[in-house]
Amino acid sequence: MPLLLGAVEIEPQDNSPRIPLFRAAAAIHKNELAYSAIESLLDQSGSNDQSSYAAQNVGAAAYAEAEVDSGASYRESFLARVELKAEEKITLAAQLAEVLDKLNRLPEAARYWRIAAALAPSGPLREGFQKRLNATREAMKLEIQDSRRRPVVSTDLEQKGLVRPRLKAKERAAGGISEGGGAR
Repeated sequence: MPLLLGAVEIEPQDNSPRIPLFRAAAAIHKNELAYSAIESLLDQSGSNDQSSYAAQNVGAAAYAEAEVDSGASYRESFLARVELKAEEKITLAAQLAEVLDKLNRLPEAARYWRIAAALAPSGPLREGFQKRLNATREAMKLEIQDSRRRPVVSTDLEQKGLVRPRLKAKERAAGGISEGGGAR
C-alpha cells in the first residue's frame, strides 16, 4: 500500500493506482483513506447530499435526498471513466457502500447499495445488496427519529419539546456497526 500511496502522491492526475489503493485500504479497514482514494473517480453530479449531510449531520433533508432514486443514468455513469468489467463494477459499488456505511455516511452508502443492486444480476447477490440497502435505510430512519429526540442546545433552561433517551438500533448483522456508530 505505501507504493500505491506514493504513486498517487507523485502523479495525482493518474487514476490507475486509485482503485487498487481503494481495495487495499478497504481490506485493512482504512475507510477514510479508501474513500479518498476513489473519490475523484466518482461522478458527484448525481446528488448533493454530501454537503447537506455534512451541514445538517442527520437532517431530514439529506435523508430525503438520499431516498430519491438516482436513476439509470447514475448507475450507467458509475465509474464510467474507468475500464472495468461489469463484475468489478458490482464489487466496487458494494465495497464503496460498505466503506461509506462504516464511515456513517448513510445517504451515500444507500446510493451505492442501490447501484450495486441495480448492476447485480438477479439472484442471491442482488437480494443481499437489497437487504443491506434496506438496513441502511432503517438506520437512516432511526437517525432521523433520534435527531428529533435530542435536546436543543441553547442558553434557555427549558426545552421546547420533550427530551427522551436515544433509540438504539438493532445491530446490523452484515454491517458490523457497534452502538457507538463506529466499525468494530
